[in-house]
Amino acid sequence: MQYPTECFLIWQSHIYGSVPTGKRLTTPEKIETCGRKKEEGNTIFKKQKYERASKRYEKALSFVKYDSALSEDAEQQAKVLKMSCSLNNVACK
Repeated sequence: MQYPTECFLIWQSHIYGSVPTGKRLTTPEKIETCGRKKEEGNTIFKKQKYERASKRYEKALSFVKYDSALSEDAEQQAKVLKMSCSLNNVACK
């Protein structure tokens, strides 16, 4: 497919509720962000927008899924969040 030479693309990106890029989060920040994303997913789920809610739960999981340097307390909090997000995500399917 050929485009006229005077054509150009304008790209706009909108990221809502994101974490600033380039910043490494501390463990408490990861847990807090995970909880916030889970709550956002719950709000979206209640509006019956299941695909969007599923993506929010998956995003929430990404903050705590592979963090191996957790204290015992943080590990317990992360475990509860992982289980909740995973079950909520399944409910969206």
